[in-house]
Amino acid sequence: MKQKIQQVKILLDALPYIKKYTNAIFVIKFGGSALLDPTLKAKFAEDILLMYLMGIKPVIVHGGSKKISAMLERLQIETEFIDGLRVTDERVMEVVEMVLSGNINKEITTLLNHHGAKALGISGKDADLITARPREKEKYGLVGDIIGVDDTVIKNLIAEKFIPVIAPIATSDEINHPGYNINADCAASQIAARLGARKIIFMTDAPGVMDKEKQHWMKKR
Repeated sequence: MKQKIQQVKILLDALPYIKKYTNAIFVIKFGGSALLDPTLKAKFAEDILLMYLMGIKPVIVHGGSKKISAMLERLQIETEFIDGLRVTDERVMEVVEMVLSGNINKEITTLLNHHGAKALGISGKDADLITARPREKEKYGLVGDIIGVDDTVIKNLIAEKFIPVIAPIATSDEINHPGYNINADCAASQIAARLGARKIIFMTDAPGVMDKEKQHWMKKR
């Protein structure tokens, strides 16, 4: 009985938020250790399902740096980071796309569907969702800066009551180009801006938003 009373109380407390955010788009960047921990992944799926059932429209953008590094090590392909960005040649790009689009994206989609949501996985290459240009090609290789987001496919999926799960790989206007490796935080931010999302949520191991003195931005507010 006490448990049921507590559940009712939680629902009553949540009602104002349910009313406030019904039909709102939330973009969630999913990354860090949560991608590797089965318990955290299950909790993530439950939370997304709760949002979905409340009438919120989640859009997931995921990372996968640790899994990419593990696969590169397994394949004995050298990798390095400059200024926090993975230097990406064509061999590395092939692995990045394989892990992000082929492994992690489908794993998250399957997990959400298993918990009762209706999710569909895509990459930024699909329907030219994300287009990019190289960021200092001689220095970073196929690391890209986003120059355009076509939100049509995302809006179509939302209209059909799907949860879009997006791998941060961008396309190029060049024929037979291997694509660009995009920072997941940047991809989530650009997609949220394009969609006019009500909120953007970052699930990550990073310590938070900091200024140039490495102080937490929120502490100054």
